[in-house]
Amino acid sequence: MHWYFSRGEGQTRPKLSFVKRDGYQQTNILMDFWVSYASVNIDPKRPWPYEMFLMCDPSYRTSSGRIPGMPLPPGKKTHPAGIYRFRSKDGKAWQAFEGLINLETSDSYYLYRTADDQYVAFHKTERSAFPGAVTPYDIADGGKVRR
Repeated sequence: MHWYFSRGEGQTRPKLSFVKRDGYQQTNILMDFWVSYASVNIDPKRPWPYEMFLMCDPSYRTSSGRIPGMPLPPGKKTHPAGIYRFRSKDGKAWQAFEGLINLETSDSYYLYRTADDQYVAFHKTERSAFPGAVTPYDIADGGKVRR
């Protein structure tokens, strides 16, 4: 699974040179690792108008295990899976600049920036079953964290 750029129904997807695949020099793939749950914030008044939080697994399948531009954690050869923050000037070329984001989520999330530059996250958490155990099925009731 890769992160693709789509222009909408009925439109041609752009040919970009970010990720080459299967002999093609241009594809519509933006990042060469597994990503999910993108939260994109757009503010045209900012120097980097596009900001995105992504749940990433840089070691998934054939990926390199690295997120370009991010320093590796001390003593590690790959980046761990988790939430990373990216920015872009055009909404296509994304640069990682923060991660791992400690959200303590157990599944999906949605993160957005408010008008007063605060961030709000809605995400799933799990309730413990008995001391030290977690229920083996999805009973997540979600959570809201403001920082």
